[in-house]
Amino acid sequence: MADSTDSTNLTRELTKKISVLFVCIHNSARSQMAEAFLREFGGEYFSVESVPPGAAETKPISNTSG
Repeated sequence: MADSTDSTNLTRELTKKISVLFVCIHNSARSQMAEAFLREFGGEYFSVESVPPGAAETKPISNTSG
């Protein structure tokens, strides 16, 4: 007989959401549309994000304080 800890761990594993990141460089509306569709139709199974427009053109800034 399985104890309650095993069933709790199994439930936790089954309820984890799959992370999805949509990135679209040339047509920024596509990634937002894809994000919205997946949230609407698969939101209970997926954690969805999309890259904001123009993010591909940004350059990281290093921390020079210190």
